[in-house]
Amino acid sequence: MNKLILTLLIALAVAAVTQGKKCKHNGISYKPKTFYMDDCNKCRCLKNGIGVCSKKACPPRVCKVNGKMYGAGEIYRNGCNKCICNKDGTSDCKPKFCEPKAFD
Repeated sequence: MNKLILTLLIALAVAAVTQGKKCKHNGISYKPKTFYMDDCNKCRCLKNGIGVCSKKACPPRVCKVNGKMYGAGEIYRNGCNKCICNKDGTSDCKPKFCEPKAFD
C-alpha cells in the first residue's frame, strides 16, 4: 500500500515538472507549446518558461489622424487634447475639455 502511494506521488511530481513553466510576455501568461505575437514576430513558449521569437524587422507603425501621419512615440494635438502615437499604431489621448470657439 505504501509503495502504491509513493508511486502515485512520484508520478504526480513528474507530471507537474513535465508540464513546464508558463512564459510571461507583456503581463500575459502563456502555457508551454503555445504561440503568441511580439509586435510582428511569432513566438513560442518553451517547456522551461522561456519564449523564443522570430527576429523579423517590423515595419514602422504610424498613427493616421485627420489625414496626418504620426510616428511611434510622437506627441501631437487632436483638437485641444494631447495625444501620443503608440508603437502598435494606436493613439492614447488625455481628454481635456475644449473651450468653445467664439464666433466673430
